[in-house]
Amino acid sequence: GRATAFGLLSGTSSCAFVCATLASRFLSRASAFQ
Repeated sequence: GRATAFGLLSGTSSCAFVCATLASRFLSRASAFQ
């Protein structure tokens, strides 16, 4: 249903946001060590 689709979408977007934050933090740390 619509609630399931909305929950899946919000879960995916929040996971993408967390992954992007961790990736940027990792890249900044890696560039700092170089």
